[in-house]
Amino acid sequence: MTSALDPSASADLTRRFDETYAQWVALRDAVDALRADLDAGPGDEADRAGVLAQFDEQVALADAMRHQVDELARAAERERAGGYGICAGCGQPIPAERLAIFPATTQCVACKSAAR
Repeated sequence: MTSALDPSASADLTRRFDETYAQWVALRDAVDALRADLDAGPGDEADRAGVLAQFDEQVALADAMRHQVDELARAAERERAGGYGICAGCGQPIPAERLAIFPATTQCVACKSAAR
């Protein structure tokens, strides 16, 4: 199966993956730093509670970002296989506008709406 994308789509997908991966690495590092603060031992209970709240928030953000990295990696695999930009539901090309907004999508708007 061949992709119906213009040549810049591959570069855009690579750029989005690289940006998202870098954001995930930064979040992962922030989680590690907060974990070190929590593991540092006793401290003021209010400070510890604040660090714990930040830790929980950063873990949730890092998990969500990792999910995005995984989705973009699967999209890159589809691009290498020639199926990127083809709707998994109807087999028609996914509009470039939709891919620009959500590059990891596997469905056109009509198929995604029908699936809901």
